[in-house]
Order: sequence, then C-alpha cells, then structure tokens
Amino acid sequence: MRRSTLVVHSATVTAFAVLLLAPDVVGAQMRRSATPDGAASAGVPKGTPRSSHHPYAGVWSGLFRIPAPDGSENPIPVVMVFDVADSAKSTYTGSTIMPDGGRVPHMETTVSRGEMQWKQQNSGGGFWAYTGRFVTPDSIAGTATLRDWPQLPAGQKPPSGTFGIVRRAPGA
Repeated sequence: MRRSTLVVHSATVTAFAVLLLAPDVVGAQMRRSATPDGAASAGVPKGTPRSSHHPYAGVWSGLFRIPAPDGSENPIPVVMVFDVADSAKSTYTGSTIMPDGGRVPHMETTVSRGEMQWKQQNSGGGFWAYTGRFVTPDSIAGTATLRDWPQLPAGQKPPSGTFGIVRRAPGA
C-alpha cells in the first residue's frame, strides 16, 4: 500500500514538473496575487475524501502559470472547489478561492469524455476558458485561455496558461 502511495505522489510531482517547464507564449498576466508568506488563502474549506461517483468533487490546490510578456514566469498559487450540483446527472459547480478568501464562481461547468471545462470572469473584461483532465486520481492538469478580452491588440493571440492542481487530503 505504501508503495502505491509513493507511485501516485511521484506521478503528481512529475505532472507538475512538466507543467512548470512547458513553454507558453502570451501577451498578458492574469490578475491574481498570493498571500505575502505563500500561506493558504483565508476561507479555504477542508479537503474531503475522493468519491468514485463524483471524481472532480473536492478542494483542489496547486499552481496557475502564465508567462509575462517578457517571458518571465511566476507561478501563482490557486485553490479551486468543485461541488456536485446534481448527483443524478453528475454535474458540478465550482469556484476559485482568492487570497482574500473571496470566491470567483465558475460558469458553464461541464464534463465530457474525461475532460472538465468551465469559464471564469476576468477582472479586466472577458473570461478565462479552462479545460482540465485527470493526470492521476488526485491531480488535474490543464490549460486556460482568456477569451473576449477587450484590451487584446488586433492580430495577437489571447493570453493563455497552464495549471496543475491536486486534491486536498481529507481534513487538510
């Protein structure tokens, strides 16, 4: 049993390493900030056990990475919560918890063919379109692209980034 725990942990670490090293080219930063000491956000609920019927449900924490225009990178801590909206239909609702404890709701959350997708309002206009897939039963990796951003110069690609999140342990 201990051996399988180490294998899952190793796979999770490997997934994050790949996410942090993958190159991306973007034109803007997502407006977020971490707590000064890097501590968990205020108001973060405790983790819950994994559900085989609702695998996305739970509290997830990890990193969002979007390169600055100069190519520099500062991974941003992120906490997301996914709740079961309708257990009979296996649908979800969710939110991102900001460093001040405020929640930004996820919109249009869907799961199809092993992929979860949702939208989240951007503070500067437009919305972020997220897509994530399980890397292990307790980790999700994906991408986010800013859509309908009013400040996007003509002919430029919209900003995009990657994220990796892991399920918070029950009670943590």
